[in-house]
Amino acid sequence: MAKPVVLVVEDNPMSRATAVEIFEDLGFAVFDAYNGHHALALLEARPQIDLLFIDVRMPGMSGPELAEAVRRRRPEIKVVLTSGYVG
Repeated sequence: MAKPVVLVVEDNPMSRATAVEIFEDLGFAVFDAYNGHHALALLEARPQIDLLFIDVRMPGMSGPELAEAVRRRRPEIKVVLTSGYVG
């Protein structure tokens, strides 16, 4: 059985690395992107991606904006929005 494939989208390098490590430890194959535009390009290039783990607050394209763009392209994909922002 193939591993599930997740795309982690996070502009903060340390947070992105932590999320990638967690998903790898959980048995996922992991791709990562530093912004929404990079994520959309990876999604086009990697049709095996079946889950997105997206930071809500990113410069340029926000997490919710990315999620909406993904829904238009790949409505079957699962999306988790997350944030480490406090206050």
